[in-house]
Amino acid sequence: VVRGLSLGVDQGEVLAILGPNGAGKTSFVRCLSGTSRPTSGVVRIVGHPTPAAHAKGIVGLAPQQDGLWTHLSPEQHLALHWALFVEPRASAQSARAAANRTLQKFNLLEHAHKLTSRCSGGTCQRLKIALALLSRRRRIVFLDEPSCGVDITNRRILWNAITRAARRGEEALGGGAAVVMATHALEEAEAISTRVGMIGAGRLRAIG
Repeated sequence: VVRGLSLGVDQGEVLAILGPNGAGKTSFVRCLSGTSRPTSGVVRIVGHPTPAAHAKGIVGLAPQQDGLWTHLSPEQHLALHWALFVEPRASAQSARAAANRTLQKFNLLEHAHKLTSRCSGGTCQRLKIALALLSRRRRIVFLDEPSCGVDITNRRILWNAITRAARRGEEALGGGAAVVMATHALEEAEAISTRVGMIGAGRLRAIG
């Protein structure tokens, strides 16, 4: 499905991988992020093989499909991630307060207490991006079609959050991360990427 790919992504960079449906973008992201095991080749993240990088909490992932617990609310998702990846010694109250700050930044407060099984696709997509960017330990973030199903107003909120996440020294969510974003939307790539790669039939056709 994906063959002969070789590239590096620097801290502070937003790399957009462009291509039509079926080009191999999702398989590319799954192999790099560790959710699929490549049949050959090596993936290293900050010098660590992919499983070790996940264990250290330096990988953020917003998959196009799944990625959420249907029996938890957005607030519960964010509070749990805060306690796991940001402040392990945080009290339940401070974790909920942090979750609500993030909900406000992503325009999700009105959905804070709904089960995600009852949230719209666009709402779930914004929550997945918020979770992927949440930890300040994140060094690389993988986003698969990040604005899919998101309305124009909230799309701009997502794009601003992703841009902040990549800025070096930024104190915002996930500051200084490398971002790899698979998308088929040219306007999304033009809006926030610093470099673009073109993928087709499983191969990287151009990058620059």
